[in-house]
Amino acid sequence: MKDVTPGTRWRDAKKIIEKDERFAKFAISDRKTERDYKEWVEERKDAVLRDFKELLKETKIITYRSLKSIQENEQHLKDILAVLERERLLEQYLEELDKKGPPPPPTQQDAERRRK
Repeated sequence: MKDVTPGTRWRDAKKIIEKDERFAKFAISDRKTERDYKEWVEERKDAVLRDFKELLKETKIITYRSLKSIQENEQHLKDILAVLERERLLEQYLEELDKKGPPPPPTQQDAERRRK
């Protein structure tokens, strides 16, 4: 359900969910469903914030001197943001690889080519 994100409002999410066949058996108009959705949104936001803070802790370029460095020279902030962006992109890529799982064995790929 890629169209529904923690930033999606309930009324928009409801329209998307109603069109999805997987949710045909659920009572979408139910207030409990709306409350569950809002709880899910809060949980996701909390998780994102927690993950971001963890990323900040792991970023070696950020130290107790960072605030002073940023105030003296804006380049330090740009350096931090560049590191964070690279790490975020790397994490996204690793998550995609994890979802895909291991590649098929080379022999399976050869068999598929021969069938075509």
